[in-house]
Amino acid sequence: MNLLARIGGHTIKEKVKLSMNRLFTNRTISYMSLDGRSLRKLAFRHHPICQVIVGMMLLCGMRYACVL
Repeated sequence: MNLLARIGGHTIKEKVKLSMNRLFTNRTISYMSLDGRSLRKLAFRHHPICQVIVGMMLLCGMRYACVL
């Protein structure tokens, strides 16, 4: 939880946005989509970093994170 506090943000939405901004560049994320339905894009849903972000939401008490 100490590391989550270092990311900043007051809401879970802000924390996810700030953490994704630190992890990805615009160019990197342009090669991904949530489901990867396009043949040219990777599925973010199955990426290990997605699991980390969902885990972060669960730690913060967001129970609907399992929808991802």
